Amino acid sequence: MRQAIILVTSTLICINLSCMKDSDIPKTSANDSITAPNCDSSYKSIIHFSKWRSESGWISRGAAYDIITDYTEIYELLDSIVNLDNQNYYVVSKMSYMIDTKYDNYNPSSPTTITKSDTTIQYNYIREDYCNKKVYLYLYEKDCLLYNFNKQIGDTLKADSSCERTIDLTIQTIDSIIVGNETYKKINCDYKYSDEYPFFLIEGIGCRFGLLQDYFIDYEYFQDWAFYSFWFNGEEIK
Repeated sequence: MRQAIILVTSTLICINLSCMKDSDIPKTSANDSITAPNCDSSYKSIIHFSKWRSESGWISRGAAYDIITDYTEIYELLDSIVNLDNQNYYVVSKMSYMIDTKYDNYNPSSPTTITKSDTTIQYNYIREDYCNKKVYLYLYEKDCLLYNFNKQIGDTLKADSSCERTIDLTIQTIDSIIVGNETYKKINCDYKYSDEYPFFLIEGIGCRFGLLQDYFIDYEYFQDWAFYSFWFNGEEIK
């Protein structure tokens, strides 16, 4: 069941964000635009050439065998800008693939087969309102507010069904987290499936689950996961 949900979500991203070959994207260099305006020197921009990697896994149990599925997504900000509806967006590539490992229940010590899916590459488009500390995702041919890092304790991050965020989140505390020897603002929300998986935003990085997963994580099916891990520039975020 979990595998079907993730595949459907990925298809939505591809259809609504104009999945194209890299050669089809009209490009202009992002090098001259990567520096944020001088609005708030303490604000950490999410627009930087980085890599976000997430891995999730779940188990499909059967009478004779179990299948453990590992799903990997790698996001990377490209040196490219596109203009959509008179707004400039940075291009974020998404590479994803699955690995299914099948175990015979009568001999569970070693896998019987390991199958890797084809690797898919899709493109997403984000822009940042530096002065208001907001990040937008171009979704379903319109702007959707992905992150608002200007929110304060007690504020609500409203769900928007037209943009696919599934639940409302209330900010409980604001503190910091060290990633790669840098200190980032951390916004802690009231939602968590378990103590192991609390939900929070990180200014300049994204959320607990990655860069764009704020919209595409299906919380109702979170309990089906055996694990979830997220790395920013090679460092795991917990």
